[in-house]
Amino acid sequence: MLYQNTRFMPTNPSDPSANLRSTNDILSGNLYAAALEAPIVIDSWIDALRTFGVTGGNDMVEELQNLKNYLNDKDTDRISASLQRLGESTTKAADQAGEEYQEQLQRLGQVLLRAADEVKVPLNSPE
Repeated sequence: MLYQNTRFMPTNPSDPSANLRSTNDILSGNLYAAALEAPIVIDSWIDALRTFGVTGGNDMVEELQNLKNYLNDKDTDRISASLQRLGESTTKAADQAGEEYQEQLQRLGQVLLRAADEVKVPLNSPE
């Protein structure tokens, strides 16, 4: 059965807080399920990064596009490396963010780094 949960659906790119919460929820849960939702969430983040002109956003957009391809190919080594880079970039962005987003971005950076370590299990099975 295909995993589906609307609480994980990305929101409007103009609502960064909701996107941060949604992404944290996805990555804090079952990574197999997250892989099923990932293309939609990744597109939402690409739109948000382009909309807000985040410092380093172009590099993050490129990495998100790479991640989408790696997920499609189920290449766990590259997925892990990509999540690692995104976690590090997100943590750096948190240092430069306004107070209202700083804590959420730090948490997201940590979740991305943790997901990078956990993604070693093949993505073609829900184990």
